[in-house]
Amino acid sequence: MAEVYVVGADMVRFGRHPDKTVVQLAAEAALLALDDCGLAIRDVQALYSGNIGEPMTGQRTLQLLGQTGIPVVNCTNACATGATAFREGWMSILAGLHDVVLCVGVEKMASGMLVKKKVGNEPITPEGVMGSETMPAVFSMAGMEHSRLYGTTLRQFAQVSVKNHHHATLNPKAMYRKETPLEEVMAAEMIADR
Repeated sequence: MAEVYVVGADMVRFGRHPDKTVVQLAAEAALLALDDCGLAIRDVQALYSGNIGEPMTGQRTLQLLGQTGIPVVNCTNACATGATAFREGWMSILAGLHDVVLCVGVEKMASGMLVKKKVGNEPITPEGVMGSETMPAVFSMAGMEHSRLYGTTLRQFAQVSVKNHHHATLNPKAMYRKETPLEEVMAAEMIADR
């Protein structure tokens, strides 16, 4: 089996970035990653772009980086969108299609609840009104099923938050760099439950 290497990686600092568009954020992250490995966009043979809310993000990002005629694949896969773009790029190298690819995952989140956007003439469903089509609700349902099958407790789920907050204190590009004790997580308002 062939080996695939990540030779450069970087990211913009997590935040709202009201002064930048999605493609500006993607281009900035891409340039940082290219700089990290000493490559230029002309060295890249394909672009794998992950984004949920914007059409043709990969092509529009290349407009800012330099259009070289390379193939572009846009991926959308809920919270695994960036990982899916990375997987597709990795698989293209593994399959021998390319030697060097650029994988970019980018989102620009609004403040507040992650609400499903109405598309075209799509009817408004009771689930949409109640918010049960939002990703926090979907993950809550998956978590409750995990609890039913394996006995996972809310305290164990809360410990994931504590661990993630701790890791953020070590990342200068994290949005929230604050330790959060287990007691604080357990006392926080429940966002989605059953």
